[in-house]
Amino acid sequence: MLARDYCDAAGRKLKPVILSHHMLYGLKKGQAKMSKSDPDSAIFMEDAAEDVARKIQNAFCPSESEEIESSAEGMSLIEDELKNPCLDYIRYVLFSREGFSFKTSGKVFDTFEDLKQAFVSGELSEAELKESLTSEVNALLEPVRKHFEEDAVAKELLSKVTEWRRETLTPTSSLVHLRLDLEARPRFVVFAPLPSELVRLADVFEVLNQLRNAKEDQQIVLWLKDWSGRCLGCAGGSVDCVQSYYELLLNGLRTIDPDLMSRVEVCWQGKAILTGPSDYWTSVINAGRQCSLEAIRGSLAEGESLDGASQVIAAIMHLADALALVGGNESQTTFSSSSDAKNLQELAVQHLTRSGLQVPELRYSEMPSLRLKAANEGLEADNQILLTDKDMDVNRKVK
Repeated sequence: MLARDYCDAAGRKLKPVILSHHMLYGLKKGQAKMSKSDPDSAIFMEDAAEDVARKIQNAFCPSESEEIESSAEGMSLIEDELKNPCLDYIRYVLFSREGFSFKTSGKVFDTFEDLKQAFVSGELSEAELKESLTSEVNALLEPVRKHFEEDAVAKELLSKVTEWRRETLTPTSSLVHLRLDLEARPRFVVFAPLPSELVRLADVFEVLNQLRNAKEDQQIVLWLKDWSGRCLGCAGGSVDCVQSYYELLLNGLRTIDPDLMSRVEVCWQGKAILTGPSDYWTSVINAGRQCSLEAIRGSLAEGESLDGASQVIAAIMHLADALALVGGNESQTTFSSSSDAKNLQELAVQHLTRSGLQVPELRYSEMPSLRLKAANEGLEADNQILLTDKDMDVNRKVK
């Protein structure tokens, strides 16, 4: 999608075409797709016959739909209420071969639909299904096994791969997210406004108003979304302009209320990401897998339309930020932001709930507008007091 958006922006007529294919379910209950971190979630090309038999025998195999909490969003191209991995292998591996027929206990099924109907109705038992599936998969893998046994180069290669898998491929259920160097106690997180060309006095007071709502026992964190701002093209997408905006904002905060700011832990998003880029971007990718485009569209501020891929990336970066700020802290966390971010914060809550983490309390700024004129009247720079204004500028605007 990002590549197609780029083609539109660059005026290229020829765009890449996305060809999506079905992704096989993992063999265990709740696995929407196979997992590289779980060796029992899939059949591997080098699996021995007994490994295949064990994995299929232990595989999730429902004959009626069940409520399942899935760990990830899969790539199923059709509606599937059963989410049965055994039927999945039969449909997309066995019946993908031209002229294939599934044979078991004297019964022959020439189409997948007939086989599925027989299984759902009880005519075909789970034991019969798994026994024939095991036999068919092993028959497919047998020529592969012989190749790796009889070819010296292939045998050596398999030995190296097997050793690597033995050392690194262990089941894990840990949630990947950025680890922040913050205190393990109640946390009050204020999300600063996205950067712009103008540093308004109103922005400073809005952030101060939120910071002052923190309780004495809470660690106060001010989160500056500099990389998200650059992604969205805020302040022209300039690194220097984005950084300057936040430095001016911080200077204003420290000048007006130095005592409060001495208690605030200022976190630059970009610097935090660089302490664990692999974990952070993995959490971004995982968030993207679990969010539909409609969910992203719904997370935008009221009146904002989804026009580019940068909005999608910035939204799922916020979900990764939320994971980092909540993960690893058993105490209650509070998220505070402007009311414009309400939809985005609610999407973050949904993501944290899916991830099995504590849901933060959400608070929104109730600051009145400090505009000097009515909305849409005059230039923005003339309607607001800016931190960069000189005395004569303030006098002129107020008069």
